[in-house]
Formats: sequence, structure tokens, C-alpha cells
Amino acid sequence: MSSVSPFLLGIPVIRSLVIKHIRIAHLLSLVGLLAYLIPSPELRLFAVGLGVAMSCLSWSATLYAERLQSARLESRILSWSIGLIASSIAKFAFWTNNPIWPIMHAQNGGWNKLGIALAVLAVLRSTRRVNVSGGDANNVGGPKGSAVLAALGLAGLFFGMHSLLSDSSTMTLWVWEGYPVRGPIAANGVLTILAMGVGVVCGAIYREIVTTWMYFLGACVGAYLLTSFSYWTGYIGGLVLAVSLMSMTIPLISSAVRHGPATTFGIGFTVYNIMVLAHVWIVAYAFVPGGPIMREHTDYVMTATMVLIGAGLYAAPKARRPLDARKKAQRHNPNQKSFYYTYILVALELLAISVAYLRFPTNDYTPYHPEEKSLSAGIWTIHFSLDNDMWSSEHRMRDLIKEMEVDVIGLLESDLQRIIMGNRDSTQFLAEDLGMYVDYGPGPNKHTWGAALLSKFPIVNSTHHLLPSPVGELAPAIHATLEAYGEFIDVIVFHSGQEEDPEDRRLQSEYLAKLMKDSPRPLILLSYLVTPPGEGNYNTYVGDQSGMRDIDPSDWDRWCEYILYKGLKRSGYARVSRSTITDTELQVGKFVIGQPEGSNDLISEDQVAQGLRFPALFRGEGVPLPREADVAVGQGAKPNLAALQAPFLDKRASGTTNAAEEKRGQEAASSHCPINHPFPRHRSVRQNRGGGDNAWSVGLTGVGGIVSSAAVEASTSTSSTNNGNVATSTAQAANTPQTTAAPVPSTTLKPAPSVVTIGNTVVVTAPGQTTTAPAPTPAKEKSKGPNTAGIAAGVVVGIAAACAIAGGLFLFLRQRRRRAVEEEYRRNASINNFTGGQKPTSAGGSISDSRLEPSVMMQRRQSDGSIADNQDYSRRILKVTNPDGT
Repeated sequence: MSSVSPFLLGIPVIRSLVIKHIRIAHLLSLVGLLAYLIPSPELRLFAVGLGVAMSCLSWSATLYAERLQSARLESRILSWSIGLIASSIAKFAFWTNNPIWPIMHAQNGGWNKLGIALAVLAVLRSTRRVNVSGGDANNVGGPKGSAVLAALGLAGLFFGMHSLLSDSSTMTLWVWEGYPVRGPIAANGVLTILAMGVGVVCGAIYREIVTTWMYFLGACVGAYLLTSFSYWTGYIGGLVLAVSLMSMTIPLISSAVRHGPATTFGIGFTVYNIMVLAHVWIVAYAFVPGGPIMREHTDYVMTATMVLIGAGLYAAPKARRPLDARKKAQRHNPNQKSFYYTYILVALELLAISVAYLRFPTNDYTPYHPEEKSLSAGIWTIHFSLDNDMWSSEHRMRDLIKEMEVDVIGLLESDLQRIIMGNRDSTQFLAEDLGMYVDYGPGPNKHTWGAALLSKFPIVNSTHHLLPSPVGELAPAIHATLEAYGEFIDVIVFHSGQEEDPEDRRLQSEYLAKLMKDSPRPLILLSYLVTPPGEGNYNTYVGDQSGMRDIDPSDWDRWCEYILYKGLKRSGYARVSRSTITDTELQVGKFVIGQPEGSNDLISEDQVAQGLRFPALFRGEGVPLPREADVAVGQGAKPNLAALQAPFLDKRASGTTNAAEEKRGQEAASSHCPINHPFPRHRSVRQNRGGGDNAWSVGLTGVGGIVSSAAVEASTSTSSTNNGNVATSTAQAANTPQTTAAPVPSTTLKPAPSVVTIGNTVVVTAPGQTTTAPAPTPAKEKSKGPNTAGIAAGVVVGIAAACAIAGGLFLFLRQRRRRAVEEEYRRNASINNFTGGQKPTSAGGSISDSRLEPSVMMQRRQSDGSIADNQDYSRRILKVTNPDGT
């Protein structure tokens, strides 16, 4: 609620003080950018709130103070709109993170110092004293309209721009439906940025059009298409809406500043906050009173947004172009500031095009160990890509996934495309940096907290499922078919319902069990099941009903995350500490493609091929990680991991944990997935000396003092064998050279029916259109690292295109200016011919006009629009005669 600070402008003393010292007010708003220097998440949040409050206060005062200067007011609004485009481009270039946000710092890709320097320069350049003597803007033209309706228009405008246009990929994710790709991808977000630029130009030039009801009707059609359709149809509707929103900024804000700022901006931001909560309630309805009213109703939110904007347009005065010659000349001869904004806008759009070219996916990714035909699959609940100290965690996630050599990973609670999450998408950075295909999962308009799939192997087909949830929140799932080493492998990423809704979880387990049972291909389930091992719905997911096996049935210390499989040989299983990246561990399973299922017996590690082992990097003390908060302020110091780990390792190895410690561990596990770890600042894979000589195991770091001795004997990581033939089967797997798989005939893949919950009704949709998957191709060795030639070519093409467009724009504007000058000359010549009664003379002679002599001009009364004379005609009607004296 810090954005409602404009209510303070209702106090005359505060309003006058803020307007007189507007530069100081804008500088104080930069405290939100400086918040990255504060290690404490609580204090950092307080600083950000103060920055938001000062920003809303100072911008409201700035716009209100310029209400009597229409040109300067439009200049302010244009700069504000172009600033939104610049922010969207920055997020586009930095994979949906703004590099100057307070959740960023140098270690996770932040450019905070540069951003603060540019912000200070911008404030010093753009702020100056403004006229505060004027009262209300009665002389702007036309009736003022309703202040409340103008405030509602601001609320709809701000919410629409913030929820849909603050990130270029938001609308692409609204229309995303999986593979094969039939709509826009993240790189196509440049079209959103281009549409925003078109909207700014339309609003500045064609104001009389953008305030009409027909134009508003077109915006409503775009909103309907975006909400109701997928693929390119929905996205085109989104582009229409983007143009409309950006073009309405000038008339809606100009209308609002004609009233008191406390009324319009105060009420506007209050309604905006309600809209922000509403677009979260459509997912989090289970946690708020009256939440079920908004359950899964994105259409309600979109309708309310357009109604609010319509109210603002109703209150806005309709623009009318003056018809006198001076206004016409200004219309055909834009001033220098208009050209300045045009150049800036064109430069930003060219930059966006260059970023889109560089970010376009190469689709030439290679798994970590193709020589072993190994597939490493992981599951991780990332909790919206913010670590435990409230820093953006994408870079740390990237490091752990890369170090663990994960080929396929499911990410849960990954939908960040909401205002409260910053309209971000962490999968874009992970996919492009790690070199992986990505299925973003159900979009933000599908009312879930998100599920995503990243894969080194091509995704041939994927279907999004919304599982039955009659009471609680919707449960998302992705059912994808991958092409791995010449074979089709199914992978399902799934997040079940909450612990408070047992009926939901039962229905979901039955639906998913049938989905897995019906799959004719080898399958891996990467899931969040909310059930203890061996109890309740666990037996629906594992067993004959589903045909699935648990990757390690002996691992009792799990509550939510599970890896299940069928039709594959399991070669290893790991549970890795999450450090402070999130509060949930990463689980990884290694599988061998093309070999039958094995047993759960342990084998000696020296009998396991090198490519099927987990990285030695995680052994012993693991990978030390300094505190993110310390790193941010330059005080990073690695903890003494040996001193922290020694008591735990000795106790676990000797089996000296007692019953009380075991009870605490079980209570922690039964309460929720996260466990209170005594030293969570590192992650490791450990040698387990309690499982027998040379047996190897990977466990969760940081459970010292709460793990029972029974858990030591039960390995949390195993290597399977086939029919107990340890030496023979493992040695053959390790020593057999890789062979090229024979081509497999094309297979028709038919997406399974999905379940959509509408209100309290569960609807099972018909199966989608069948898709013929191409025959798998033999695995090829492909180059790693970025495509240097492509990047260089992109830079060259971008520069050439920028020069060509800039040159063309310059010639166009020059030609238009020349035509305007010629038109003005012809007009003046016609006027002179009319008033002088003869054609203009040659250059040697000119028609003299005594009214233009300096002596006369000094004596005459200045009166725009009247005949120049030294007489006072303010109290009588002029007598006008024809030029010929008749």
C-alpha cells in the first residue's frame, strides 16, 4: 500500500512543499535502488517500500504541477511511457530481471551502480522549479468531468501496463501451450516492445482518434482474444491491447491532472492495489476470505481492467484539433523535442531487435554423458526464484544444475509472471545459459503456481494438464515426450494439491496413475506428491495401478519430492542440499537409456562407469558457498565447513544418533518438506560409511543430529543391477562402446486428455490433435558454448540495420520538413497576395506593412487574434471593411 502516498498531496502544505522541491522528492525515491546495499531482507523491503512511496508521490506532484503547460505535460507523459519501454527492453536483455532491481547485485548479474548513476543524472536533468501559483486547470479546454472516473481510468491504465507490458514475455506465456511450437516464444517478445512503441507514437499524433469509443472497442477485442485464445491468435490480440494501452496514456493522465492529485492519483493507486490483489486471488483463493469468488477468473480481472479504462475515457475531454493557421503549422512542423523523443524511441526499438536476434535459441544442445547413454533427471521446488535472503537465485540455480550435470529437470512453483513476483521467468535464463529446451508449462492465465521442464534432449511433444481440484488450488502437470539417444522417453512434471485438501490429492493421484499406466513408453515422474513414503496416495503413484517404481523405496526421509520411473535402468539417486538457494532440496536420478529395469541392490562404486557417477565435486565437505547477503556488500567469508560438518559426519558414521533425534527428524519430515538444517550454507554429496565397504551414497547435507541410525543403513543413493549380476552387467554397461541406434519409424503421438477446473466443475477436455513425431535421428556430437559466428553476425546485421533505419528516418523527416516549409511559404504568399491586391514582387522589392514596424509594435496593445492597432478595441465591435475599401 506504499503506492497510495499521493493522498498526502491533499494537504496544501505538503503539496506545495513537494512541488517546490520536486528534485529532492525524486532523489529520495532512489532509496529503492540503493536498497541492494542492505543485507537484511526485512530492512531491504522497508527501503523498497519507501522508494515506491516517494516515487508515486513525486511523479503525481510532477504531473499535477505541469497541468497548465500542455506541451510540458505531454513531454513528461511521453518520457514516462518511453521509460517503461526502456525497462521492458532491459528485462528482455537480462532474461526478465531488471539489472538495477534491489533483488540484484554484482554476483547475480546486477548493474546496480550504473543504474543509480544514470538515475541521478536523469533526475538532475529533468527536474526544475515549476509554477505552483495556478489553481485548477479550468482553461485546458472542455469540461473537467468526474474526478472519480478519471481516477478509475488511471487505475485501469496502470494495472494493465504493469501486469501485461512490464515484461515482454508475459503475453507470450499467456498463449503458450507446449510442443510442437505453434505460437510465439520468448524471443518473439520483441513484437510486444515494437507494439508499445507504435502505441506511444499513435497517442502523441492521433489523440483525437485514441479517445474515441470505436478505438476503445478495438482494445476490448484485443483483450478478449488474449484472454480466450492461444497461439498466434491470442498473441495478436495482446499486441492490439499493447498498442491501445500505450496510446491512451496521454489522454487519461492529462484528464486526471485536471483534478486534485489526492483524489485522482490517491484513489487511482488504491484501486490499482485492489486489482493487484485480485490477479493473485485467482490462484491463491484458498488463503483469503471470499477468495473462491475470484477462483480461476482471469476473465473477471481483464473485464474489470477494461471497464476502468472505459470510465477514464468517459471522463476525459475529447481532443479537438484547432483549425487556425498557427496550429496547423505546428502540426506539420514538430518541435525539436518531438524529434528527440522519436530518435530515442527508434534507438530503443533497434536495440530490442538486436537483443531478440542474439537471444533466438540455437536448438543444438548435447547431454552431459552421451557416451554412456545416460540421462540425469532432477526435480526441484524453486519457490519463485528468490533465495532465503530474498536475492534473485537464477545464477545459483544454474550453478547447481550445471555442477550436478542434470540433463532433464522439472521446476515447480516457477510461475513468476505476476506483479508481486516482478513479472519474471527464470526458465529463460536457465534454458539459454545451460543450453536446454524449455517447456514453460501452464501459463499465468491458467491459475497455477507453475511447473516447467528443461531438457538437453529435444521435446517432441508436450501436453499441459490441470488435474482435478474441486476444493483447493489447481495442480499443474506437464506430460512431455523426449527423443533421447534414438528412443522416445516420457517425462511428467507434476505438483499435487495441498495437504489440507485430501480429496483433491486422491483424485489427482488416480488421474496421474492412469496417465502413467497408459503411456507405452519408458517414463520418469518428477513430482511433488505431499505424502510420506509408503503411506496413503503413495501406493497409488507406486505399484501396479500406475506401473511405476520408486527410485529408492528405502529412503524414508522424504515428504514432498519424489522421482518415479518405469522401463529404464536406474543407475543412481542423489538428494542434494539446497544451501540457501531455496528451502527445498534438489533430487536427481541417473538412468541408462535402452536397458531394462534393474533391482535395488547396492554395488561397488568402482564397478560403475565414470559417466554414471555423480560428480566428485560434491564429495566430502561439498561446495562451499559464501552468504549471498555478505557477497552483496563485499563482506563474503567462507564458513568453516570442516568444523561444522565434523560432528555430524562422525555421529552418522558411528551410528550414535538416539531415539529423540530420530523423533525430531520424523516430526520435521511430517510437518512439511523443508527441514531445519543446522548448517545450510553449503551443498555436498557425501561418502556414506554406514552402508558397507565401498558402497556409495548421496544424502541431504545438514541433517546432523536428526537422522536415525536406521537411516544410515538404508542408502539414499544406490546403483542398480540386473538380476543380481553385479560384476557382469555393470562392467558391460561401462565398457560397451557407444553404437549408433538404428532409425526408428515415425510414431504418432496423441496428447492425453487434460482436466480443466472451471469454478467447482472439473472438465476433461477431448484429446488434442494428433501429432506425428519425426523419426529420431542418431545422436551427434555438437559443439558446446555460444555460437560466436552467430553473435558476430547478429551484431553486424544489427548495426547495419540501425544505420539504414536511422538514415531512412533522417531523410524522411528532412523531406517532411522541407514540404512543410514549402507549404508555409505558399500560404504566406497567398495571404500577401490577398491583402496587397497583387502578386508578390521580385526579390528586389517587398510589400511594406506599417503594422510590422518596430515603432508601431512597441506602442500597440498586444492582443492575439485581433487586428494589430494602437487602439483599445476591448469594449466595442470592430468595423471590418473589404481590402478594396468598399
